[in-house]
Amino acid sequence: MADSAGDTDKPLVEAGKAIRQHANDIVSLWIDRAQQSPEIPFAHRQQLRDHLPSLLEHVGRHLENGRSTLGKRSEAAAESHGRQRWQLGWRLDDVVRDYQTLRPVLIDYLLDQKSLDVTPEVQSAIAELIDEAIVESVQSFLEFQDSFDTVSHRTAAEFSAIISSSADAIISMDIDGTIQSWNHAAQRIYGYEEAEAIGQSGRIIHSGERLDEFDTLLNTVKRGHSIESTDTTRVTKDGKEVAVAVSASPIRNRDGEVIGCSTIAHDISDRVRAAEALKRALEDAETANRTKGRFLANVSHELRSPMNAIVGMLSLALDEDLTTEVRDNLQVAQEAVRQLNQLVDDLLDVSKLDAGSFKLEDGPFSLRSALDETMRLASLRAYQKGIEIACQIDSEVPDALISDSLRLQQVLNNLVNNAVKFTERGEVLVEVSLVEANDSDCQIAFRVSDTGIGISREDREKIFAPFAQADASSTRQFGGSGLGLSIASHLVACLGGELTVESELGKGSIFSFVGYFRRNGDEPRLETPAVTRQHMQDVSALVVDDHEANRAIVQELLSNWGIQARGVETGEEALQELQEGLEQDRPYQLAIVDALMPRKNGFELIEEIVELDNGPPASILMISPSDRTMLRDQCDSVPADAFLEKPISQSSLFNTVASVLTEGETVEAKPVGLGGLATPQRSLSVLVVEDTKANQRVVQRVLERRGHQCTLAGNGREAIEYARERSFDVILMDVQMPVMDGFQATAAIREWESRAQLLPTPIIAITAHAMQGDRDRCLAAGMSDYIAKPLDILELAQVVEKHGLLAGTPSQPGINLTPQHDNNPSTPTSSEVAESIDLSGVLKRLRGDRGLLADLAACYLEDYQGLLQAVEDGANAGDTAEARRNAHSLKNLAMTFNAEQSSRLATEMEELLADGHQQASLQKLPVLTSACNQLADLLRPYAGDSAT
Repeated sequence: MADSAGDTDKPLVEAGKAIRQHANDIVSLWIDRAQQSPEIPFAHRQQLRDHLPSLLEHVGRHLENGRSTLGKRSEAAAESHGRQRWQLGWRLDDVVRDYQTLRPVLIDYLLDQKSLDVTPEVQSAIAELIDEAIVESVQSFLEFQDSFDTVSHRTAAEFSAIISSSADAIISMDIDGTIQSWNHAAQRIYGYEEAEAIGQSGRIIHSGERLDEFDTLLNTVKRGHSIESTDTTRVTKDGKEVAVAVSASPIRNRDGEVIGCSTIAHDISDRVRAAEALKRALEDAETANRTKGRFLANVSHELRSPMNAIVGMLSLALDEDLTTEVRDNLQVAQEAVRQLNQLVDDLLDVSKLDAGSFKLEDGPFSLRSALDETMRLASLRAYQKGIEIACQIDSEVPDALISDSLRLQQVLNNLVNNAVKFTERGEVLVEVSLVEANDSDCQIAFRVSDTGIGISREDREKIFAPFAQADASSTRQFGGSGLGLSIASHLVACLGGELTVESELGKGSIFSFVGYFRRNGDEPRLETPAVTRQHMQDVSALVVDDHEANRAIVQELLSNWGIQARGVETGEEALQELQEGLEQDRPYQLAIVDALMPRKNGFELIEEIVELDNGPPASILMISPSDRTMLRDQCDSVPADAFLEKPISQSSLFNTVASVLTEGETVEAKPVGLGGLATPQRSLSVLVVEDTKANQRVVQRVLERRGHQCTLAGNGREAIEYARERSFDVILMDVQMPVMDGFQATAAIREWESRAQLLPTPIIAITAHAMQGDRDRCLAAGMSDYIAKPLDILELAQVVEKHGLLAGTPSQPGINLTPQHDNNPSTPTSSEVAESIDLSGVLKRLRGDRGLLADLAACYLEDYQGLLQAVEDGANAGDTAEARRNAHSLKNLAMTFNAEQSSRLATEMEELLADGHQQASLQKLPVLTSACNQLADLLRPYAGDSAT
């Protein structure tokens, strides 16, 4: 009986094994079949594919056991399948279709297996198993739906309460934008009751200009996309705009289709008001900053105007022949004014840095000259305190650089002056070294060290803050505003570096930074016609100085020039070395002796040197402090050939050594006064427009000493009247004046000159404004140049004479400047420009061929008048191209002789003609003619008999 039963179940067993072993193949077959049935969604197929392997495992196992009912595990699998489908939002018919699709797939697979005997009984058993799976799954689906419905009513109520209590306006709309739900926050924000809003279009809360925004929102949501929170505005029931941040999301049915949208709007009115308040505050701050800028400019003017008078009068007084005591007193006063002026500059710099308007103004400069000036300014106070100050520059550091030299000096002045201020004994040393360089750029390291009071660790960062010092008590002891290091730190950053400090209390400080500079061509050589470096090759020198740094600096400089230098520390060592040199037939030609040394000072040493048995060195040079007042009597009596002031610079040492080696006169650095300037070629007529009487007097005194005539005006209106009544060579124009300021007066004068077709008179701005861009503003207003207060009397004289002599005498008011030529255009007139030539450079290019120089000079004399006439004829005829060609030829002729003014004016003429400015070129022609005539007179002696 059992065997019969086993034989009967054998096909079922074999079918069950096949289903279990090939479950994955059956699943793949179902997938292929499903792809041909578009009514089965892809997501459904993926879910069924994950579920089928376990179901087929159970079906196969039950077939192997000869039973046609599902066990608990298969029931659980069917129930799980039903729950999953419900949770995914499928319909009941989708669940049934899953299993119905599986039945033919499974039967077809078994029929394809030739090794199997798939009888009708097997097919019926499989159908029964699949149907039971459908029943279990459907039951699970329905039971889960019923249980969820019970829960969902409670959940829906809770969800509704959450929406109602939300502080944000939550609105749902159908696919056409009709409002379906409206919470309490929407009622509060927009003013519509729920009953009023539901059924209305969502456009009711959009203004006319925002309707496109509503359409865009609907279209975006219809495509199934969400909209992130966006700041916008909506309109309330009473027509007021309210600022909101709106987000939107699509609403989908169980099939995943978009059936509407929900929006959440957050009232951001408070945030918008805060932003507007912040904007107003920023505008008020900017207004306050501009007001501060104007205030600083006004304060600058008010402070600099009296300082200008003081500085000017002191400079004029120091230019006189004074007693020593009076000169010393005036120099003290001058130093006090300089410190006051520095404080004003610091305040202005802080304002510019704070406003972000600070910019460097690059230009060519000599690094060593800038350092020399810095050291010289600090040396007086250093030697008064009895401390040494020195500057050591490595020989490989380039000298010709391009950067903002004034700002570099400002940094170094601050660091060196601070070092001197906080050092009571010892030394201040400035060291300059090369970090990296190529043909166009270089990095240079600066290091300022002292042996002063030092800075504690906790105070090192504080010292770079504005108005701060390491110790507030130091302000009372040492003075200072606390601005210097803050400004220096910002300036170093502008130079591309960072200002750092190393310090310990009681052990001094080291401030250092690296600056980035452009190089400015070839390096200058220190040579004189009488002494070149070749002359120094056989010179031996002894350097006597107790200060190691100074001694090393002098030795290094001398060695760089080829001098064999040896250094000793004391007077006793010096006498011994000089004596040994004489005895060993290697005498020293030069002795350089420091004046102030312990035990045996320099004066005593020199007295003993000249008494040496076998004769003293050929030349003795004494190094003395920059303040030699207390040593004047001793300096006058000591038998030294020359004096050199500390701190020692490369140029001063070279010039002094060159002087003593050629038996020249004693070299002493003296301040250059007005008398040191070349005598002007003619007297100028200058209109001085300045509202301060003291400043008027300073300018008048300076210019009258130079032989010029001054007319005084107290404001811009007076200046206009004077300019219309008579002609001036130069107008000096103060910028800030009552009645009418300098900018307004300049504009009026330029407009009048243009209408009268007059050449513009040079107008030079005199201003206390020191803010960035003031120079550009002056030039843009029609001014020719710019001088800042407090005035430097040398700069004042040089700028006035440069523009006055260059421009020549302008024509009388009201007279048209049509060019007029007489029969002898080469005769110089009083209106000529100050032309000069550099024949040494010309001869260098000609390899010293003076015959060729004579031929070139003769060519100029033969051609220049015809070229000038051709320029005039072409301009008058409107043929600017021809006129320009002749101006170009004239420029080339002038450049042959390095004639600066003629070539410059011809270039300007060429540019005017190139731009089509016919009338302007005719106005410039008299000035160009004057320059060319003077060049002809300069060349005539070199032309020989070939020129007539």
